Amino acid sequence: HIRGQTGVPRTALSSTEPGSDNADVSVRRETWDIWNAHEWREQIDTLLDNDGEVSGDELVLHVREQVAREHGIHVDPDTWRDAVGWWCQQNEVHEDTVQHLMTIVGRILRYEQRFRADGVLGEDSYVRSMLAWHYGRAVTMARWGLSARYCDRPTAERMILRAGELCRENYASWVEFSAGYILGRVLHFDSEEFGEWYDSIVTVHRILADDPASPWQTLSFDIEPV
Repeated sequence: HIRGQTGVPRTALSSTEPGSDNADVSVRRETWDIWNAHEWREQIDTLLDNDGEVSGDELVLHVREQVAREHGIHVDPDTWRDAVGWWCQQNEVHEDTVQHLMTIVGRILRYEQRFRADGVLGEDSYVRSMLAWHYGRAVTMARWGLSARYCDRPTAERMILRAGELCRENYASWVEFSAGYILGRVLHFDSEEFGEWYDSIVTVHRILADDPASPWQTLSFDIEPV
């Protein structure tokens, strides 16, 4: 099994029996600052809100993808920065925010360069969206909600299935999904240190991509569960 940070197999729905007051439940309450079922539901709904507020990270990726689709071109760094600048001008964005978005563009470009060197991305590929990071955390949140007794099993299953639907809507393959998830994770935690937060998830990506017995090799990405 591929295990998460808590040591629980990714394929397991719940790490504990519902209602168990174990260390995992306590740590996650403090990490997410979630202490009741209402707060849990608000958080998982936000993670699964495909039309909600867009972060700066996702915004600049969306701008690049839009340029690529409209013009049918590979978007080089200068063209991407120009497109972000044009978007900011059209939307009367404050200069401080413009600089923040340009900083994000630079961070993403550096991560993508490393992704290519480490086999996460192909030579001419880039990350289209990092919504995978939110959907992956929603699955973890569903599993934890069941353990913490914030929801019942059918509710947790519905949340996980919804995450799967959104993944299929936004990605075309396991590898593409994984690249989006990894980018979201490292932008959130790694601060361009390329340390444990980076190395651990890239190792998982390689195992899933290369192992003939991995779900990426045995399960089609676009098939809906029965």
